[in-house]
Amino acid sequence: MRLSVIACVVVLALPLVAHGAALTDASAKWTAGDKSGAIAAWRGVVSTSKDPKELDNARSRLADALLATGDTAGAVAVWNELIQTSAQPTLLATAKMRVAYCATKQKVPVKDQIAAFMRVVNEHPTTAQARTCLLRVAYLKDKSEPKNAAAAFGEVSARYPGTREAAEADYRRGMVCERGRQNIDEAIRALEAAAENRQATSFVRQAAAVEAGYARIMKYMGSASKPDVQAAADYIKRIIPTVTDCELLARARLACAALDRDQPRERDPLHRRLRRELQVVLRPERVAHLRELLVRQAADRAERG
Repeated sequence: MRLSVIACVVVLALPLVAHGAALTDASAKWTAGDKSGAIAAWRGVVSTSKDPKELDNARSRLADALLATGDTAGAVAVWNELIQTSAQPTLLATAKMRVAYCATKQKVPVKDQIAAFMRVVNEHPTTAQARTCLLRVAYLKDKSEPKNAAAAFGEVSARYPGTREAAEADYRRGMVCERGRQNIDEAIRALEAAAENRQATSFVRQAAAVEAGYARIMKYMGSASKPDVQAAADYIKRIIPTVTDCELLARARLACAALDRDQPRERDPLHRRLRRELQVVLRPERVAHLRELLVRQAADRAERG
């Protein structure tokens, strides 16, 4: 009797072992560059396995593989199958997020892209995927609804304060408010919040601090108040030692150099150029030009003794 039970257990376990080996074999084929063989192996597991977790694993890897090989429609179909069958919350959130990203690749209307990302936010609000998707919605609105962009980025930081996504959203909100000098005070608040967020990436934290300095300069340029000038100069000088990115450091030093004088000297051609640069939202692609200005200003000051 005992031998019969053992034999029965072994027989039942054989399909699980076989499918586990098939998953390992598929991964090995993918790593070795045999993409079609890997996809076929994952399809084989999906069509024969009865184990829910194994099916989830196979479908997830199959969908990722199809997307990587350019079959976006096929990937979406597999992820939708996973959404209908899986009971794993994290995997469900990931699958829905993947479907939303595929919508951007398939160039569906922006409102449908937003709806796909918001599905994740509404159905899985406490997950990391929800934070990522809400930030993506804000970027989409920045392009399709510029007037609502600041509010969209603000919603991310309001719903998920203290997160990496909140830091990036605050940085983008600051840039939006700074754009065209729409709301300099709000830009400063948002950028400083991003700079102080401990979960922010190093680049976002440094970029936000530098842009906050530029926003302060823009505010100063609207008035001739010496206290405003000094506050802007002190802020820039304070953040320079914390900046390690060379491009951001160049911009911070340029801002500091622009505030060396108490009052603007409009007769100075270089200073007029600096003013024009500082009155717009500065983009990374303009850093080379800003470096040139910085070098020219240093030479100009050296000539004056």
